[in-house]
Amino acid sequence: MLELTAEQISMDQRAANKADALVSLAEQLVADGLVAEGYLAGLQAREEQGSTYLGQGIAIPHGTPQTRDLVHTTGVRLLQFPEGVDWGDGQIVYLAIGIAARSDEHLRLLQLLTRALGETDLGQALRTAASPEALLRLLQGAPQALALDAQMIALNVPAEDFEELVWRGARLLRQADCVEPGFAAICSRFRHCPWAMACGGCTVNRPYAAPALPSLPQRGRSSSSASHSTACFAWPASARPTRPCSNACARC
Repeated sequence: MLELTAEQISMDQRAANKADALVSLAEQLVADGLVAEGYLAGLQAREEQGSTYLGQGIAIPHGTPQTRDLVHTTGVRLLQFPEGVDWGDGQIVYLAIGIAARSDEHLRLLQLLTRALGETDLGQALRTAASPEALLRLLQGAPQALALDAQMIALNVPAEDFEELVWRGARLLRQADCVEPGFAAICSRFRHCPWAMACGGCTVNRPYAAPALPSLPQRGRSSSSASHSTACFAWPASARPTRPCSNACARC
């Protein structure tokens, strides 16, 4: 499993273009014993298949399945480019993360980076970061994953209607200090979705889910549906995912 450390980061690098940046990454991966000579061809081939630009000034160059046999040890190397590198189509990269992986060991890293993309102005912060530690904090300080544990699940709730069921879930979040007062009132605004989710106007302290299952099926908010459960989601506005349920609810 890949982990990010300050030792993997090289600050204040320069590259005239994407091709030069790929050469620098390949040289770093080879010098540190992660890959064999020739891995650069894999990085180049992967870019020809499609850009590895993620967004927010981050690119994740990596090899192709054909170059996996050149990987000695799974690992990453990060190069900061304060002046930026044109990755094509006007996309400017300030942090290039070269990945050496034999299979899917890099998936957790991609999950971390995907969450980091939800941060506001992350690209500018990566460009001006003054130390490996500061840059690492920007990536690891991304929104937390949604948490769920047994203490936050309410079973056989004696609710008389759907609104009360939502209120019970919101109360669990409030008791655990995941949200500030007023969360339940905001949840009550979502009238066409079997899930309740916090949005702007209410402070979320920790991302959490609080499922509530009634003792008897409850009539849903539409006259044709019966609700067997609901869940209150506490997401900070900057980290809130789009459409947590499959319903075509404009408010989700």
